[in-house]
Amino acid sequence: MVEYLKEFFVLKEGGKCIFSKNSDLIKDESLFTGFLEAINGFYTLAFNDELDQIEGKNLRITFLNKEDCQFVGISPMAVKNEEARDELEYFADIFISRFGDELENGENVRIFHSFSSEIIKTKSQYLTELLEKYYLVKN
Repeated sequence: MVEYLKEFFVLKEGGKCIFSKNSDLIKDESLFTGFLEAINGFYTLAFNDELDQIEGKNLRITFLNKEDCQFVGISPMAVKNEEARDELEYFADIFISRFGDELENGENVRIFHSFSSEIIKTKSQYLTELLEKYYLVKN
């Protein structure tokens, strides 16, 4: 369940958005993700470092690089940085565990749309499903 992030994006190389869970905060997703890619690329080249977050007066954009993807979350500044980052990492781990093979094999981004139903589950529901799946595999 989304508790802290207002927006959540999964980007591949070149800033291609392969999944987004957004409110109506972002009006043009392509423009926004292209901007993120440009800022991130500039920062990496200029400082030989990885961009971690961008903070404004009201919102924070948090970046997380995992498995050749960039996960981006937008949270209100009132939310603690650790809470937003933990939720972003949680969603990134679920996304990678669910779509790891598809991330390497395909360009069909429609397969990632089903992830919307995953992020509305509570953490306990997701852990219960994982344990049940593990138990069935073991037996």
